Amino acid sequence: MQIVASYGKSTFGIPKKAISYSSSSPADLKVSADGMFEGVKPSRYKVKFSSGVVRETVTVRVCIRAPQEQELPSN
Repeated sequence: MQIVASYGKSTFGIPKKAISYSSSSPADLKVSADGMFEGVKPSRYKVKFSSGVVRETVTVRVCIRAPQEQELPSN
């Protein structure tokens, strides 16, 4: 996930301070220190992130992975 912060009416940028992430259920939605998600269990989760005074929470939905073509049964 890439974070872009709004610092005013028309001032945007990537925060200069390190961004920290946390998941509402770390066992089921893992969030690495660099913001990569790994969904273990399908559900909806809250991910909180912060960088200095910039803080936000977003909802992330983990779905069941669709089978790949080679995994489908042949007729």
